Amino acid sequence: MLDKIEDALEVKGIKYDRLDGTMKRDERTRAMDALKNDPACEVLLVSLKAGGVGLNLTAAQRVYLVDPYWYGGFLSFTRNTL
Repeated sequence: MLDKIEDALEVKGIKYDRLDGTMKRDERTRAMDALKNDPACEVLLVSLKAGGVGLNLTAAQRVYLVDPYWYGGFLSFTRNTL
């Protein structure tokens, strides 16, 4: 799912970063720093499996949950932490 969104962002020329399970800790930190500190970074693509625990999205103006990995309890937890 994130790959499809990534393709659409590239077509539209929207600057983004990504945080997923394939990334090492320093790469994940860099992605989060881009969202917080780079005004050109409009979107952070995050896999809920990779970023669901301890993820601080207070720098985000909007959050959209589109990852197909979810279940009711997790979705409720996620909404309550935003």
